[in-house]
Amino acid sequence: MRTTSSATSSHCAIRGSLTYRPASAADYRLSQAADYICTAELTALKYEGKASTATDEKFFGSWSQFKKGVLKEVRAKRI
Repeated sequence: MRTTSSATSSHCAIRGSLTYRPASAADYRLSQAADYICTAELTALKYEGKASTATDEKFFGSWSQFKKGVLKEVRAKRI
């Protein structure tokens, strides 16, 4: 099976540009998990501040649904 470059590289945003670095599968999954956690926490701040976007509402649902589902799951796994 052949992997694509996006599956074997992680990226880091630096001043508006992307720098690609080779990454193992474990590092790639870890960066995806970190991105998911950061997205959930940022979205929680946006919902709390009444600044959620239409995309937030479409993807995560209402504040109540988000809080009971995604946010609860993310915060339960904190170390």
